[in-house]
Amino acid sequence: MQKRQTKKRIPRADRVLSVKNGSMIVTYDKEADAAYFRVRTGKVAKTIKLQKWILADIDKKGVLLGVEMLFVSDQIPKKEIVQTIRAGIPVTAQIS
Repeated sequence: MQKRQTKKRIPRADRVLSVKNGSMIVTYDKEADAAYFRVRTGKVAKTIKLQKWILADIDKKGVLLGVEMLFVSDQIPKKEIVQTIRAGIPVTAQIS
């Protein structure tokens, strides 16, 4: 039997949206216009620039810990950002 993943909004006083989906946590900071997708916990050893607006954090063994997406509103229409982050599926993001 497959374990059902649940999505849970994490309340924050600083007006930053955080959504937990299974073990992944997605955080969106409207003021910074940045989203962080944490896929696992660990100490960041290196940040790799994949594109000018996508950064990947890895540990000392090269395991992916998380991905930061900068300039979110340039990639996803502003009216869809919160809905997309809550869904956890950036279907309208243009990755090129």
